Amino acid sequence: MTVEATTNEHQAALRLLDVLPPLGGSVVTGDAIFTHADVCAKVLHKGGDYILYAKGNQSELRRDIETAFAAESGGFSPLGSGTVG
Repeated sequence: MTVEATTNEHQAALRLLDVLPPLGGSVVTGDAIFTHADVCAKVLHKGGDYILYAKGNQSELRRDIETAFAAESGGFSPLGSGTVG
């Protein structure tokens, strides 16, 4: 899908998700530019799952992810022991 000069990749991804068939059984991956709540919600609404980056400047999101991993895995941290922020 072409990204027009008057928009950006985030908006183009939302348009692409609108025209794709149901995503059941699919995993959508993307660069950190796609780590937006509306992209995630649309992927889930279409029946898919996603793997996206949480950059260092997304401190609240990263904290939420670490908390979720720790709660579900008995203390495992997705950041490892020698993290790079």
